[in-house]
Amino acid sequence: MTLDLGGYGIYVWPAYGLAAVVLLGLFAASLRAVIAHERALAHLQLPRGAKPADPLVAEDGRGDGG
Repeated sequence: MTLDLGGYGIYVWPAYGLAAVVLLGLFAASLRAVIAHERALAHLQLPRGAKPADPLVAEDGRGDGG
C-alpha cells in the first residue's frame, strides 16, 4: 500500500484530517447536548416543589460534599 496516492496525497491527507476534526467536533457537540437534555429531563421529572440536589453541598449543608 502506498501512502503518496500518486501525487494527490497533498490533497487527500488534509481532507482526511479535516473530516476527522469535524467528526470529533460533532461528537463533542452531540455529547454536550445529550448531557444538557438529560439534566433538563431530570429537572422536569422532579416532584412539584422539590429542589434539585446540589452535588457540591453535603447533606448536612456544610458544603464539603462532592
